[in-house]
Amino acid sequence: MLKDHSYTCFQGIKIKKSEKIFDLLGELDKLNTVLGIARAFSQKKTLKRQLFLLQQEILRAGSLINLNKDLGEFRKKAILLEKEVEKIKNPNLKEFVKPGETKTGAFFHFARVICRQVEREVVACQKKEYLPLVEFLNRLSSFLFWLGVKEEKYLLTNP
Repeated sequence: MLKDHSYTCFQGIKIKKSEKIFDLLGELDKLNTVLGIARAFSQKKTLKRQLFLLQQEILRAGSLINLNKDLGEFRKKAILLEKEVEKIKNPNLKEFVKPGETKTGAFFHFARVICRQVEREVVACQKKEYLPLVEFLNRLSSFLFWLGVKEEKYLLTNP
């Protein structure tokens, strides 16, 4: 019978499964999954494609972390996401958002919450090499917020 001694191999080193890095990788996996759920519920072809590409970015981040590779590319990706946010945000929104008007919108808001958790896990790892990923996740959470707002028709009440 195999015993689990709570150790695993990470970057060629045997480390405890309780290390912060595994919390981060697990949260990235969770974010990827909830983006997939939002994509499955979305009725918009272009949005489905955008979500698929975001899932690829999340998977890439996990791969780069696993391989101990440079995450610098996420700085540029954060800038691109900021441009997307500027296209869809509504500065007239003056109320707290209560998710639940649509399934897709609710999943965008859920993905945003998970994205914020991933961001906190990245910070908790205390690696300056991860800062570009923090920037990306911060912009991604804003993007997901505005997608949720747009999907739930809040923009229609304050054009």
